[in-house]
Amino acid sequence: MRPVKAATLSTATPRNAGYQIITTRYADIVTNLPAPFSLAAAPSGTGSTLTWPATAGSTYSVFGSDDVAGPYTRLMFGLNFLGATGTFAETPAAPTRFYRVTSP
Repeated sequence: MRPVKAATLSTATPRNAGYQIITTRYADIVTNLPAPFSLAAAPSGTGSTLTWPATAGSTYSVFGSDDVAGPYTRLMFGLNFLGATGTFAETPAAPTRFYRVTSP
C-alpha cells in the first residue's frame, strides 16, 4: 500500500473575479429566447382575457398596471402551455388596465 499525499492548496489567482454562478433549475438557463409576440386583450364578463402565441417549452409571466408607465406588478408566473396559444384571465379588472407578458 502506498502512502497518501496530503492535499495542498493552490496559490494561483482565481480568474473568475470573485463571481460564482450557481444554477438551481434547468429553466434558469436561457438558450433560445422565444420570438417577440403580440398580446391581445378582450373584455370577458367583469374582467379581461389576454391571449398570445405561445411556444412549447417556454415559460411566461403576466404583469399588470393601472398606468402605462408602471410600476407593473407580477400577476402570474410560471405559465406553460401545451397548445400554440397562451391565455390569462383577470377578474375583476380595473376600468383601465395595462399588461405585459414576458418570457422567461
